[in-house]
Amino acid sequence: MSPGLWQQPAMSLPFQVRPVGGETTLSYVFRLANANDVIAPTTLLRAIAEPARNQNLHQFLLRDRTEIKLNHAAQLRLAHFAGMPLERLRRSLPLPCLADNPSESQSPRTATQGIGSRTRDHCAFCCARIPGNPPIQVYVTHASIICRRHRRWLGTRFERVQIDLSGSPEILTAYRRRDRLFRAEENQRWVDTQFTAAQTIARAWSRITDSFWHTPLTRRWEARSAVFASAGQDRAPASLIMMPETMVIAEAICDPIWRRQLATAEHYYQQKRFYDHVIEQLGLRRGAAYAFSAYNDPLREWVEQHRLQHRSTYSTTKTYATKKRRTRR
Repeated sequence: MSPGLWQQPAMSLPFQVRPVGGETTLSYVFRLANANDVIAPTTLLRAIAEPARNQNLHQFLLRDRTEIKLNHAAQLRLAHFAGMPLERLRRSLPLPCLADNPSESQSPRTATQGIGSRTRDHCAFCCARIPGNPPIQVYVTHASIICRRHRRWLGTRFERVQIDLSGSPEILTAYRRRDRLFRAEENQRWVDTQFTAAQTIARAWSRITDSFWHTPLTRRWEARSAVFASAGQDRAPASLIMMPETMVIAEAICDPIWRRQLATAEHYYQQKRFYDHVIEQLGLRRGAAYAFSAYNDPLREWVEQHRLQHRSTYSTTKTYATKKRRTRR
């Protein structure tokens, strides 16, 4: 019985393919196969690793949003075929790993898995620059949502459109601030929670149509939408239109100084500086702070919820610090 393709020595293919940041393993393998004129991409897959039992590669790989998992031995073979060290591949590819059984750890193995809405298309303009214009799939959580070279918004797992932002520099700036905010905090999940809260506040503001103080925001968002519509683009999602204002809120509610002051404030005048700061950053009239601090305003609702959840935490910290200073004396 002749050995399987995965049992033969792995050799570097003639043409290397540069991986895209966050690219799925399957997308990269298909591009590598096409660049080297492999008759069928699944042939290269079989040369990389042995398929799991009862899995037909052709059947699974014809489906959208499918991924392959490779064990460590298979990842090493992929690196050999790609002609680059495995560490370099891992810097670009998430490379989901297939757990090894103790008896099979030396055998290169692969298995397919559905990845649902965790991926999206890479920048269409970047793909067009690659010979053959190959389709490239990337993980939403591992790839940038903005293509800096072409100034395009590349969509999310739920909003699968690509929008040209060359006429909206304020949105590009907002996404740079977003990236900086996430880089500055070690707890990414916490920042994401606060960012989601900021999006919720902005969306709630967009539904307020009878307030004199909120009207400038509504008009601003309508003007941004009109810019995209005049360029003949797909309808821009609300999350994109509101991104600059969302970032103002997110930066404010992530600031540890503001969070402490709000949680420990006894009276409204002690909170007023926070509302004045947000209004100033939003570019609204200073008098709008009173409207945005009203009990039925979404921002005020977040402040009250924050005070309810964290007041005791900050008070305990303050008491402990006071006792510590007295002990030192």
